[in-house]
Amino acid sequence: MTDVPSGSDASSAAPALTQGLLLLFAVSNGIFIANMFYNQPLLVSIGRTFHVGTQQSTLVFTSAQVGYLLGLALLVPLGDVLLRNRLVPLVAAVAGVALLGATLATNVLTLQIAIGVAGMCSIGGQILVPYAATLAEPEHRGQVVGIMLTGSLSGILLARTVGGLLAQWHGWRFTYLVAALIMLTLAVILVRVLPRERDKTRVGYGALLHRQLRFFGVQPVLRNRALIGMFTYASFCTVWTAEAFLLEGRPYHYSIAVVGLIGLLGAPAALVAMFSGRFADRGWERRITAGGLLVLLATTPFLARGAHALWALIAALAVGYASIMAVHVQNQTKVILIDPEARSGLLAVYTICYYLGGVLGTLSVGWTWSRFGWAGVVTLALIYRIAALSVWIYGELAGRGERRRGVPSLRPSSALVK
Repeated sequence: MTDVPSGSDASSAAPALTQGLLLLFAVSNGIFIANMFYNQPLLVSIGRTFHVGTQQSTLVFTSAQVGYLLGLALLVPLGDVLLRNRLVPLVAAVAGVALLGATLATNVLTLQIAIGVAGMCSIGGQILVPYAATLAEPEHRGQVVGIMLTGSLSGILLARTVGGLLAQWHGWRFTYLVAALIMLTLAVILVRVLPRERDKTRVGYGALLHRQLRFFGVQPVLRNRALIGMFTYASFCTVWTAEAFLLEGRPYHYSIAVVGLIGLLGAPAALVAMFSGRFADRGWERRITAGGLLVLLATTPFLARGAHALWALIAALAVGYASIMAVHVQNQTKVILIDPEARSGLLAVYTICYYLGGVLGTLSVGWTWSRFGWAGVVTLALIYRIAALSVWIYGELAGRGERRRGVPSLRPSSALVK
């Protein structure tokens, strides 16, 4: 028996996800999510521009995450009731305008607001993932999710690297100008290329949000996967945010461009995400999830050593990131199989929890770094990693008890959420 049933969409049209369209979806996913991460290697430079310290400069990244959370809660569920071929280009255009505003920011508060709006509209990829899953054949949905996440990871990697290089050459404002032009161009392309969806059942916006709020309570699989994602992403943001401060200080003293290039260490994670999706289709979900969490935990001593040994830091960042993404693919694949009629809402709830972990990690790392340095950051990451593994173990034990009682693990939301 496999861990992940294939499922089918009784309500969807015949699969129409061509390779070209899937490539567009994946690239678009990467461009959307890149808006969240351009500023990671820029935080020190932004702090110097506005004469603010570490804690205030990290709030620029936090504002993007908070905006993204608002977008997940308020905009992504609309993908279940509105035509996504219209909704996605609209949020892309608004994100582009917000990024233009970031280039004109005169103080750190104005920048935070602009980045927050851009973050809110960077949820386009989270609308495209269930869109692609609906168009895909049931037996390839895990692979499609993996490819979409590969696009997302590529966007994160390029955002950090390109953002750092552009800022080194022309300043951080130029980075946001380029990002704005890319988003506005993407909006035009999506308007012309995305296939038109058929009309959907109309649901009141209030009822839609209420249904989303109840998902977490009535879906044990969603709840378990969301908490795992939250803690693993908190670990990610803790390490990758503090890594910029570590590398620009003693003993490394690297430039902003080099710090941006460190983002390329996540390249193996893109390949891991693709293969993880294929393994999900084969029913290897439990093995991949357990293995990913254990490997992530095992990289922690290398993180500690990375305070003075670059090779250890590189190994810990690359392997840890790949492990997190392998688990992330399994989480998303499991979630979208719960109910074909509520994929956007279910994925939104999962991703809200995921990025709440990012906010938690980013906020906590600013305080931790200023008081305890890299040793405190590594300890904080270890706590988050142990929490993720504990949640998975609890879910497995609870799931075995339910299976003995004949309770299905995947329960259609339409039957549970009124």
